[in-house]
Amino acid sequence: MDRPDTAPSLSTLPSARVQVETPAPPAESRWRRRALLVAVVAFPALFVRGCVLDTFAIRSDSMAPIFQGTRDGGDHLLVLRTGIDPRALQRWDVVVVEGSVDPTLPAGYGALLKRVAVLPGERAALRSGDLWVASGPDVPLALARKPDELIRALLVPVHTGAGLATPWIWEGPGTREPLPSGGVRLTAGDEPGHARFAESVSDGMAGVPGEHSVSDTALRLVVGACDATLELQLREGADVFRASLAPAARGGAALQHNLGGRVVASAPDFPGLKAGDVVLAWNVDDGVRVFVNDHLLLAWDQPPHDPPPPGGAPRNDPGLVVTGGSVELREVVVLHDLHYTAEGAWAAGGEFGVPPGQVFLLGDNSLRSRDSRYFGPVPEGAVLGRPFARYAPSDRAGWLDREGGP
Repeated sequence: MDRPDTAPSLSTLPSARVQVETPAPPAESRWRRRALLVAVVAFPALFVRGCVLDTFAIRSDSMAPIFQGTRDGGDHLLVLRTGIDPRALQRWDVVVVEGSVDPTLPAGYGALLKRVAVLPGERAALRSGDLWVASGPDVPLALARKPDELIRALLVPVHTGAGLATPWIWEGPGTREPLPSGGVRLTAGDEPGHARFAESVSDGMAGVPGEHSVSDTALRLVVGACDATLELQLREGADVFRASLAPAARGGAALQHNLGGRVVASAPDFPGLKAGDVVLAWNVDDGVRVFVNDHLLLAWDQPPHDPPPPGGAPRNDPGLVVTGGSVELREVVVLHDLHYTAEGAWAAGGEFGVPPGQVFLLGDNSLRSRDSRYFGPVPEGAVLGRPFARYAPSDRAGWLDREGGP
């Protein structure tokens, strides 16, 4: 990320804009965006560099999907300078840091946009795409879980379809029937019918192939007519999670862990699936969440445990099961959470420590980010500020929280 009027972006930085599906903004959101644009025009004196606020343009996609960048300048951000921001740095904060923290950047390169991952004095390790941290030398590593709203913002669609086309496989019994609308009707036979995503979910972005199998996956469905129980299956190695949603005629929902069928969460008052419902289910950071029409329906967190051994991510097998009738699906999207690769001199060696007074930074688009994995922790004094608003392009303008969300 460069200041708009300083050195051009590096030729080694990626330039492809990542396309992420986003819903149309509600009227209130559009009003807020217009108010923000008016503020930018009406109060230019506030944006004098080095005073209260600063402006930056994103030149790479290292922080996709939340932030978009191109060589010509993608998202334009308003940044509150550190000198007048009383808030202490927290994990998952998005920050702007001096470009000088990366010695490979050319002189005069403006700044970098990254996320605070490890705090001063902590130990950390990247395992199977996740961040594990400990507060001191004698404290065991624990998974650093992201807030639910940040997880939602970071989910990346890797396959979108309406008819469960390849790499989806219908294993039956029962039938898979394409619909004229482009969707599909799944009908169970005497036994439940099973559709399986037969390709390992990797850490790529939309249109950009990945390089590593991921641990944390998600499914998003748009439901049509339904008189069957629909089960969404998410897997991470030996852990299998099955969220069963009954149709409106019966109601109720339950979340089961592993093949033994232990119910870990239930919603007996759920009125049941109906046409038009949007279902989002994820298994991210050892937490399973199921939303229907943006309302949290089922939630369960795995108990704390030791980090996995170094190596690749475990098997993931998103799937759908239909029982006792048929269900129409208008859209089926497979997604993944961000996946931190253990590359670079600092992360590849396993566990590492961050000195007092310094922070360890990561880019959300790990495959396309030069961050602390390569150049190490950075002094807290190198943090120039926090972005608090996006003012261009106009269709993405809006206020940002400290984690980069709306």
